[in-house]
Amino acid sequence: MNLKEFIHFVKYVDSFYNDVDGIYKIATSDQIEDACIKFVVNAIEKKTELHYDSIDRESVRKILEPSYSIFIPA
Repeated sequence: MNLKEFIHFVKYVDSFYNDVDGIYKIATSDQIEDACIKFVVNAIEKKTELHYDSIDRESVRKILEPSYSIFIPA
């Protein structure tokens, strides 16, 4: 894993889930970046291989679920 791959992955996840123009508007870009960091740290701690693919993206979504903006009362 290198920084360039990580940055690309964060942008990839953000394009799906950011609350401005994402495909599924569920979180802010800051929340997405934090969730990506948690995902990578967890993978490193568990010595899990990272692929930065759709499966990894869905794992980040699962981290975001408790904070989905669509479920937080306005």
